[in-house]
Amino acid sequence: ALPHFEALSREGFRQAIYLNMEGIPERELKEGDSPFTNITLFKRNQITFSAKGTLAGKLTGAYQDWQRTKGNYAQGYFTGKAAARVDGDITPFPLEVTRFFFPKGSAKRAIF
Repeated sequence: ALPHFEALSREGFRQAIYLNMEGIPERELKEGDSPFTNITLFKRNQITFSAKGTLAGKLTGAYQDWQRTKGNYAQGYFTGKAAARVDGDITPFPLEVTRFFFPKGSAKRAIF
C-alpha cells in the first residue's frame, strides 16, 4: 500500500476513494477456500455507469433491467471507503465513511 499512497502524494492527491466491487463466485467454494484468492470476477460498480449511447450507458440500461427483474444489483453498499493525506496546515474533516471534506480548492481527489 505504501508505494500506492506515495505515488498519489507525488501527484498531488490529498484524497483517494476506493469504490466497492462485489465479488461473484464462478464456482462453489470448498471448505478452506479463501474468497480473497478464489474470486476473480467482480460486478462493475454502479457509480461508474453513465452517458447514453456509450458502453457505460448500455451498462446503465442493463443495471436498470437488473434492478427491475432481480432486485438490488449490489448486495451491500457500493460507495466504498476513502483515504486522506493528513499533513501541513490542511485538515480534512470526515463527511462519512466514504469521503472527507477539505477547504475549497485544497484537495485533489482520485477515484479507484
